[in-house]
Amino acid sequence: MNQPDSAKKILIVEDELLVSEDIAFRLKSLGYEVTGQVISGEEALASVKNDKPDLILMDIMLKGKLDGIQTYEIISKDYSIPLIYLTSYSDEKTFSRAKLTQPFGYIIKPFEERELKTVIEVALYKHLMEERLERQLKSEELISRISTQLLATKTEDLDAVIVDSLKMFSKYAGVDKSFILIINENNNTYDSVYEWCFDNKYSVTSRMKDVPLDSIKWSLFKLKENKILSINKLSDFPAEASVEKKLIESLGIKSYTAIGLNYNNKIRGILGFDSIITVKEWDERELFSVKLFSEIISNTLERKLVEEQLRNSERSLKELNIAKDKFFSIIAHDLKNPFMGILGFTEILNSSFEQYDDAEKQKMISFIKKSAESAYKLLENLLEWSRVQIGAAKVEPVLADISILINESITSLKNFAQAKNIKIITTVPNETYVYADIEMTKTVIRNLLTNAIKFSYTDGYIKITSEETPDKIKISVTDKGVGIPKRVMENLFKIDKSTSSKGTMGEKGTGIGLILCKEFLDKNNGEIIVSSTEKEGSTFMVILPKEEPGENS
Repeated sequence: MNQPDSAKKILIVEDELLVSEDIAFRLKSLGYEVTGQVISGEEALASVKNDKPDLILMDIMLKGKLDGIQTYEIISKDYSIPLIYLTSYSDEKTFSRAKLTQPFGYIIKPFEERELKTVIEVALYKHLMEERLERQLKSEELISRISTQLLATKTEDLDAVIVDSLKMFSKYAGVDKSFILIINENNNTYDSVYEWCFDNKYSVTSRMKDVPLDSIKWSLFKLKENKILSINKLSDFPAEASVEKKLIESLGIKSYTAIGLNYNNKIRGILGFDSIITVKEWDERELFSVKLFSEIISNTLERKLVEEQLRNSERSLKELNIAKDKFFSIIAHDLKNPFMGILGFTEILNSSFEQYDDAEKQKMISFIKKSAESAYKLLENLLEWSRVQIGAAKVEPVLADISILINESITSLKNFAQAKNIKIITTVPNETYVYADIEMTKTVIRNLLTNAIKFSYTDGYIKITSEETPDKIKISVTDKGVGIPKRVMENLFKIDKSTSSKGTMGEKGTGIGLILCKEFLDKNNGEIIVSSTEKEGSTFMVILPKEEPGENS
């Protein structure tokens, strides 16, 4: 005889003892488990509470205050247990009362064993389908509710709602704990960012910060391969996942299920569910709900990321516009001063030329020349900077001998240095190659040397040295001049701060040279480092790559 798939537990409620014993014998022979044989409604209520049967066979007419119909009305309020009525009566009034309790079948006594088995199996199957349908509807309702709630939430309030969503889904699924890990590809780590737990003492969010991705390497591989990963017991971990097994054991987890959070065609995080008290085994329907939930969470996290990036970009743009407004205000002031001098002295010469001797005229002409040179230098740097801002300054890096560029710059500034009797000494070896744009690099060196001369004392010297690392060349320009005050150091590369100051012989700066240096170096994968001591001098170090990025990688 075919046996049922599993030993379903059945409660018999029948006040005729011989009939009850006959039914119990037949049920056992069919492979069912009989949890009890009771004769009254009151006893049936107690047995249901204690034994939680899978099905009830109950006579409609019972001894005691409650008949079978009244008894099942009470049971169905607290329990979802299918019932089959046993009856010797077929009157319309009884059936009408019985139908209102929505039983799963009727058996008219006496009955055949085959009939009993058929009615029981149909009732169990019908109840299973109804439970699945009800659970599916609840799942769909929950997913819809979570999705609506997340969509209606402002980005700045999302964190709390995401945790609340984890709580709702975890309680529905019957797990103790749920979490979201976010992957940081920049430093190859992950953080536990969101977590819900039935008991805070099992929380691990504070401990799971900047954890190396290697600690979940196996899981990440499986998530990419299978989309969803279920570990029902720790012995399911293969030998290659020993690191993860130790991590899971240390957190007191008995089983877990995880799914990748994907956006932009990459796994950006992990949605996971832990079982701490009892082991949770997921069926296919539940795993389908997990996939739907993970898609909602992925979309929410992507939206949060995009909106945060937009806000940051908007904030940066506003700050940049304010900084540029201040910058142009500074430039306008710095341009106005030399032109005021030029206009003033040319007006004097034009209107009163004969009143001044040659020495006085020469002095005024010299002042006009210096003012014009200062204005021209400022405009030259300003035009270079503006070309960078609008993207017109194309970077064309090549392997260039920086010792040649340094010597060219020294030659071009020879007269400026001689006017203060300043020696420029370079120890940079020939054939010291950097991978950078030649014209931009020359502009950087020329600006740094100009500043060094400007702020050096008469009869001083400037030293240019180099240092080589496996992938970088460091060029240092050092002077023994006035140095840079700390308050100025902090603003050297900020366009909204005026850092222009007069040199040791009253030389005027452009106020934009160092900003231009930094912009050019950034575009050439380089950097600039400044160290200075007031009244002792300054060192500007330029760092550039030795070769094209990725050439030997």
